[in-house]
Amino acid sequence: MRRHTLFLALMGCALFCQAQTTPTDSNIVKKDITIQKAYTPFIGNFERKELMPSTTEPEIKHKPANYSTYSTTIAPEYQVRKLGSAQLNNPVVKNAQDGYLRFGLGNCWSTLGDLMLPIVETSKYSLDFNLNHKGMYNRRKHHKTNAGLGYNRFFKNGNLYIDGNYTYRGFNYYGENKLEKDSIYTAPNGATISGADFFRDDASIHAWDFELGYKSYPTDEYENRISAEMRYDGFMPNEGLTEHRMKTNFLYEKTFNEGNHWGIDFNMENYWYNTGNLDVTASTPHGFTSVRLNPYVQIEKERLFARAGISLNVSTEGQAVAPAPDVRAIITLVKNTWYLYGGLEGDYQTYSLKDVIEENHYINLNEKIKNSYSPVDVYGGFKLKILYNLLSDLSLRYKYTINDHFFVNDTSLSLSGSHVMGNVFVSQIKDASVFTVSFCNKYEMSKLLTLNFDVKHNSWNVRKGEAWGKPKWQWNVGGELHAGKRMSAYVNFDIETGRKALKSDGGTRLLKPKYDLNIGTDYAWSSDLSLFIKLNNILHRHYEQWYGYEVNGFNGMIGLIYTF
Repeated sequence: MRRHTLFLALMGCALFCQAQTTPTDSNIVKKDITIQKAYTPFIGNFERKELMPSTTEPEIKHKPANYSTYSTTIAPEYQVRKLGSAQLNNPVVKNAQDGYLRFGLGNCWSTLGDLMLPIVETSKYSLDFNLNHKGMYNRRKHHKTNAGLGYNRFFKNGNLYIDGNYTYRGFNYYGENKLEKDSIYTAPNGATISGADFFRDDASIHAWDFELGYKSYPTDEYENRISAEMRYDGFMPNEGLTEHRMKTNFLYEKTFNEGNHWGIDFNMENYWYNTGNLDVTASTPHGFTSVRLNPYVQIEKERLFARAGISLNVSTEGQAVAPAPDVRAIITLVKNTWYLYGGLEGDYQTYSLKDVIEENHYINLNEKIKNSYSPVDVYGGFKLKILYNLLSDLSLRYKYTINDHFFVNDTSLSLSGSHVMGNVFVSQIKDASVFTVSFCNKYEMSKLLTLNFDVKHNSWNVRKGEAWGKPKWQWNVGGELHAGKRMSAYVNFDIETGRKALKSDGGTRLLKPKYDLNIGTDYAWSSDLSLFIKLNNILHRHYEQWYGYEVNGFNGMIGLIYTF
């Protein structure tokens, strides 16, 4: 894999990183890019306490290029976060490189490995293999391994791709458990369970996916844009529901009047479940189908970006009919200096078990989370470059959700009429709204130094409940320094306060604030080989990411990156 292509793809991920340039329109508008390579970095967010010493870790994964030509505004919730230089910052490439290997070891018995291997690569087709591993094997055990194979066929006007992946994840439930092995407990259905039987073994989860798709290239001569994809996802834990999901996506877009677009986006999801590994006290959810139709018109002028559409959602579970607006705009008041943006949107969200465990893998996998509906999600703000290299972004956002979900410890078991707290989590479903104020700042000194300071305040209003696990204040301070072409370093300080947890007696516990300081550096010995070092949770804070689950203290990792 060419590292220039890898780095370009990484910088194009607008939800996770920003270009190392003076702030321009690209800081305001998220644009898709054309990459005629089958594999791009996929950044997965994993909590350090269970996996390894890093807040975010790159994962090399086969992904088709996104060839849509339209641009979308960056909503306030998509405040970008820079990646640490040691995570995927390779030295300057003089010759084309196709393979990629990364390996790391750290305390807490943490391991990291990535391999991207092009098997066949021609101008017309490519076949690629990727293998990724992350693991931590101390008392807070958690490991994940993924292997995938991807085929691309390149045509004059488009790209056909076939992709398959298999993932194995294992972890243990090390958190606080109020159950006693010698006691007898009563389940909600009246069945009795001994504490010894309720203590869970290590979890093992198998997941797999297969996708087939085609995307047309955005050439000036080919004004009709087409994207079609079918994807199957399988999910099977050693205890819990076996879930199957089939997703079908189709996008047609037509260019008119010098770059403006109209289009229609169709999405359908089909879910069904098996009960082979289901707990005897749990009930099987019904399969369901969810369909979304999103027609839109998009205008792109020199000083105006505007999109107007509607999202029509129909589902056989939850909200049967769920319409939502799709309106966004950005106005350039002073080019490269002052921008106003805003939007009125909505969403109908299905929750697959495969996706939910990325948020909290200690969730009770015997239950499916209800679908949610957000009829109103309105935001607005401005971006202002006060100084030459200082970009400030102030935004407001209000979102209302029907059937929002909040994770709480399972207290469904009882003994002598009193509830008992377990170390697995269930979803508490409530109607909720949140009002968010965000203030983000980014300063760049050429390509030598980048600094960022972000703060966000969330005001939750939950009907007959609390926003369990959600922070009230979020702070992020960091920077990245490039010392010549061979060495770079980064520092990042994350703070979250105001998170609450539900106790077994119905009371509230205020979780310890999260203070997480991380630094890292990398050094390029040559154009092919570089060394990275990461030091995480330097303050050695044992805060709880989830009630009963403290994170690891100070930890670090050292490793090598080799391209071939």
